[in-house]
Amino acid sequence: MDKAISGIRTQWPVRLAAAICLAVVVIAPMAVGGFRPHWWLMFASVLFFAAALATYSLARSNRHVRFLTHGVPGLAPLYLVFLVGLCLHVVLVGGAASDTDAIYGLIRQLSYAALGWTLLQALTRGQRAVDYATVLVIGFLFYAVYGLITIDRTEWLFFEKTSYLGVATGPFVNRNSFATFLAIGMSLTLASALADDTGVGRQHRSGHRASPLEGRMRSLVLATVALLCLAAIFATASRMGLFVALVGASVVVILRLRRIVGRTGLAGIVALALGILGGLSLIMVALLYGGAVTERLGSTADSASVRIDLYLNILDMIRANPLLGVGLGNFGEAFRAYQRLPVSPDRDWHLAHNTYLALWSELGIVLGSLPILLVGLVALALLRRSLSKIVTPVSHLSDAALAAVVIVGLHSLLDFSLEMPANAYLFVAVIVLGLAPNSSSLSRGAKG
Repeated sequence: MDKAISGIRTQWPVRLAAAICLAVVVIAPMAVGGFRPHWWLMFASVLFFAAALATYSLARSNRHVRFLTHGVPGLAPLYLVFLVGLCLHVVLVGGAASDTDAIYGLIRQLSYAALGWTLLQALTRGQRAVDYATVLVIGFLFYAVYGLITIDRTEWLFFEKTSYLGVATGPFVNRNSFATFLAIGMSLTLASALADDTGVGRQHRSGHRASPLEGRMRSLVLATVALLCLAAIFATASRMGLFVALVGASVVVILRLRRIVGRTGLAGIVALALGILGGLSLIMVALLYGGAVTERLGSTADSASVRIDLYLNILDMIRANPLLGVGLGNFGEAFRAYQRLPVSPDRDWHLAHNTYLALWSELGIVLGSLPILLVGLVALALLRRSLSKIVTPVSHLSDAALAAVVIVGLHSLLDFSLEMPANAYLFVAVIVLGLAPNSSSLSRGAKG
């Protein structure tokens, strides 16, 4: 359990700190995706307070601190190296255009670390992870409905909508970022629905197991929420958003069907075949009746041409600063010196529209590659959990977290969704839930 003490009740200050962090994850999207400086600075302050509260409580009680040293070997020291390197980079290198922007970028990164660390300390048993996931699902339901309603009711938004008119952006200012948020939500909700239907029985706090009927009704409700998320993704008209949502859902379904095959033999193989056919049918329906998404497929080649020209300019920027980059958070200002035709000079490219290139251009190849390596280590750990023969009530959270890594990894190739604080908060939270411990009270589940 990574130095967690099984069976010992988590202290109330730690639980309170985790609840504060969870509230930030749920509320942050409403603040224009947390993208405006005054909003993410406020959220960062709240997360630092929560981390300090948890740290003080753990220090006073002499409790062990969880670092995932067993579940994800090498993650903690490598992440510490990245954070120290980031601090040194900001202090010694600063920013080519603005030292202040570099400091702001460091604050954002430290807030993500505070969020993940605080949630991790509270997850000393798997049932709490399931409860936290339920809170997130309720949030996804709200945002899916809110996104659909505010397509026409723009006055219900907390900002003046001047672009992406007629499509769903929800509380975000960018449809692709909203689509990434919903895609992660769809995968988590779908994984939760399939867990109750094909995984081990859900256990109440009182100790008795839920009835099969209750489990199926809960699965039906969760599946409905997942479909609402999918409907809202269609309404965003985001091509890549729809693609990664379907890929993420496919990851969840394939991992679940694999467990069915392991338990039921031939019947499981039939179920796997039907699942694949169902997935292909869903893709066909998406292409045929995707509305604005299908219409935008015709302009994919033109959009790709623009992005390729942009990326070539960014590669020139990276070649000019391969070791130290231009400074954290300095891409927008520094890129102007490298912007060349055919990239339009009439448009300011504040973001790289590719998170990988953004990391390398701002931090250099070495330091900028560490976050990618960290996510790779997490993905391998989640994959091991998902492929394990032991099925527990938190196995589906590993499936959802792995799907989230795939979603973010793919969408980051063509956009900046993970650079929106609200999406980064959600991504960190889902990963931590996916690495939740399987406490003894929860690991009596079926093997398959």
